[in-house]
Amino acid sequence: MAKQLRRQQIYVHCMNGRKHLWYCINFDSESSTVELSQVAPMELEFRGDWAIVGNHIYWAGGIKNPEPSDMGIRLPYSSMELYRHDITSTDPVSWVPVSSSKKLHRHEACVVSLDKTIYVLGGKKFPYEGDEYEGRYCGEAYDIDSFDTKSWKLMALNVQDFATFTSSTTAFVKGEGEVVCYSILTGHLLIYNIHEDGFKFQVHPHFNFRVSRSPSGNSLPNGLDDGDLDKLIYVVINVRPVVSNSTLYWFANNLILYGYDFSEKRWFKSTSLQGMLWELPFPDDAFPVLVQLCRTDFVLIAPLSSGKLGVAHLVVFRNTRSLDVSVELLSTLSVDDPVFVPVDGIAIPVDTEEPATKKGSTIKDKENNKKDKGAVAPCIMAKRVRNAT
Repeated sequence: MAKQLRRQQIYVHCMNGRKHLWYCINFDSESSTVELSQVAPMELEFRGDWAIVGNHIYWAGGIKNPEPSDMGIRLPYSSMELYRHDITSTDPVSWVPVSSSKKLHRHEACVVSLDKTIYVLGGKKFPYEGDEYEGRYCGEAYDIDSFDTKSWKLMALNVQDFATFTSSTTAFVKGEGEVVCYSILTGHLLIYNIHEDGFKFQVHPHFNFRVSRSPSGNSLPNGLDDGDLDKLIYVVINVRPVVSNSTLYWFANNLILYGYDFSEKRWFKSTSLQGMLWELPFPDDAFPVLVQLCRTDFVLIAPLSSGKLGVAHLVVFRNTRSLDVSVELLSTLSVDDPVFVPVDGIAIPVDTEEPATKKGSTIKDKENNKKDKGAVAPCIMAKRVRNAT
C-alpha cells in the first residue's frame, strides 16, 4: 500500500492594512504536528495576487502609490509589475523586480502558475486608465525561463459581459489547467482553460443570490436552507474558494462547510462544527480560509484572538445531500503580528507520493458507495487537539 502524503508546507498570505505577510505552516498529519514561521513581509503594492514556482513567491499586479496628474491631483494607478521572493533567502524582505508588462495593467487580477509560467488573468482598472488593449484580452502569461527577453504573451479574447473576473472570485484547478470564475450576482460561471486558451460560459440558476434574495424570489438555491444565504454571501464574495472534483468549497463564520457542485448545479453543506473547533469566535471583519491538501483533505486557517491563528485539518466526504466532515487535527498558533487577516494559501507537498486511494477515487466516491446501503452515515468527529503556542 502506498504511503499517505502526510507532510506539506502551507504558505499563507495575510494582510495587515496594506502590508502583506506570508507565513509558512509545516504540517505533518502523521505526527499531528503544526509549526509556524514567518516567510516574508511586503509593502510594495496592494490588491495584487501571487503564486509559487519552485522556491519563489511571485507577486503580480496591484495598485501603485499615487502620482501627480496633469491637474495636480494624486491618483492611484494599476500596476503590471512582477516581483519575486526567494523562500530560502536569508533576507526575508527581499523582493526582486522580474519584469513589467507594457500592455495590460490590472489590480485584483487572478494570478496562477502552471509549470514555469505565471498567468495574470482578469482584474480591474480605474475608470481614468486606458490603453489600446483594454477589453480585448483576458490577461497575459509570463514564462519565467524567458527572464532575459522579459516577454509577455497576451491570452484569449476577453468576455465582455463577465465583469467579476478577479482574484477573490476565482479558483484554480491545477490538474486540469482550468481557472473557474464565478458571479453570485448573475449566476454565471466562466471556466478558462489555460491549455486551450479558451472559455466555457455556464448559467447556474442556483448560484444566483440576487434572485434568491429579491422580493420576487420564491425559492432557495437547491441544497440550502433559510438563513444560509445571509451567512454565505459574504464569504463567497470575499474569500477565494478551493475546488475539488467540480465542487467549490467555502467555510463560513457559522462554522458550516458549503460546497457548490457546478456539474450537478446544486449546493451541499455540512452540519455546524460548533464544539469541534475553537471556542473563540472569528472576528467580524475576517473569514476562515481553506487550503486544499488533496482530493478529500483541507486545512482550515482562521484568525482567532489577537496574535492567534487557528489551524484545523478537515477530511471531507460527500453524501447524497450533505457534506460529511471530520476534524482530524486542531491547533492554535502564536503569530508575530497581532493584527492580520488571512487571505488565502497554497500547499506545497514535501512528500511526492500520491495518497493511498484507488485510481479515480474522488470526494464523490463515498456518495456512490453508500447508494446500495440506502442511508447516509452521520458526521463522525475525530479530534486530536495539539496546541502550539
